[in-house]
Amino acid sequence: MLKRIYNENPVTRTIVVWCLFMAIQWTVFLIGFLTHRSAWVNVEVLTPDTGVSSSLFIIANNLVVVALIVVGNLFARFGSLSIGGLVLLVQGVAIGWTAGTNGFQYPFATVAEANLNYLKIGLWEVSAYAIICAVTITKSLNISETFPPKKWSVTRKLSDLVWDGQEKALLFVGLAFLIIAGFVEGFFI
Repeated sequence: MLKRIYNENPVTRTIVVWCLFMAIQWTVFLIGFLTHRSAWVNVEVLTPDTGVSSSLFIIANNLVVVALIVVGNLFARFGSLSIGGLVLLVQGVAIGWTAGTNGFQYPFATVAEANLNYLKIGLWEVSAYAIICAVTITKSLNISETFPPKKWSVTRKLSDLVWDGQEKALLFVGLAFLIIAGFVEGFFI
């Protein structure tokens, strides 16, 4: 199944990657929630810092994740697994676990409050990760059918990459989601 994703158009590929990412994230959330119910009991509510510096800090952190995904995707792919895809997988597990165990810097009093804030911010951030991963996953400069690579079946230069209109639009949408979510989180949460 993963191999087929590389042949899909950018929009279809993005939808598939997004759905897989959500499934991983929410499955891990459920496991974390069911195994750490006490994390949601008698939670001390803290007031987060807000403002421009907070927004810029959030955006910078999210851009680091995006950079790891993009660089990983561009660097190499082994069979149907790309390094950027693995970064996205780890990010999905980490986000799901943090949410399920209420391990946020500023914990939420209830699951409902956490999910409401996820809809305001988190959904946009993780959608950005999935969109950008889906667009760049086909752009690997080095492709091998095995890991570790015995030989590269495809080697390209950065200048060889071609980005079609859909890919450019999706990259723009992904970056816009990331930046807007950072400002919303920094100013309104």
